[in-house]
Amino acid sequence: MEKIVLLHGALGEKSDLEPLAKLLAINMTVYSFNFSGHGQVPFFTHFDIDQFSNELELFLTSHNINKAHIFGYSMGGYVALNLALKNKQILKSIITLGTKFNWDKKTVGLETQSMQEELLIKKSPEFADSLKRKHGLNWVKLLEKTREMMFAISEKNSINIQTLSGLNIPVLIGLGDHDSMVGLDETFTIYKSIPQSKMFVLPNSKHPIKSVNLELLGSIIRNFVKEQQK
Repeated sequence: MEKIVLLHGALGEKSDLEPLAKLLAINMTVYSFNFSGHGQVPFFTHFDIDQFSNELELFLTSHNINKAHIFGYSMGGYVALNLALKNKQILKSIITLGTKFNWDKKTVGLETQSMQEELLIKKSPEFADSLKRKHGLNWVKLLEKTREMMFAISEKNSINIQTLSGLNIPVLIGLGDHDSMVGLDETFTIYKSIPQSKMFVLPNSKHPIKSVNLELLGSIIRNFVKEQQK
């Protein structure tokens, strides 16, 4: 059976992807894990995309997973692409959904503005409560670290049309048609820059993974993985 690793997004954890994992497990071996600082996993010295890419690589090697497919939701897709650029032989294919690529200073400012403890509790109490449940007492620190990471992504800008033009594995770039965080233009630009790439748009879908038609997403993932077996 083909092996696929599911990667969660920023401020998320692997349980966010459990419903999708159950669908894919019918005909694939499915793995997932929490990045450091997420869920109940302690923070590491570094909290950035390179660190999470190292954790993905370590997970693959420690589980003897060779040439796995990766599904990365939001930040998870960014992590997978970052690892593929660093180690071009370790992954078999990448599927992303809702991964943001435009991290200019204005965008980062807007994204981090709402990621404040008091503001979240006041304006998005349900979301704040979900963060507390997922990450416990570390949820405020996670907000702070994630804000810092977004600024670091903007400064480094390591994933762009130039670097991705040298990527030599199949990539499927996905977006929800009502995603208010990730734009169609930035997604299309990245899709066109990757030599072996395809793109899909999910109907009636916002950025949160819970808004997505998982049956449709699962079918898209399975079909893409099958294509790599031909």
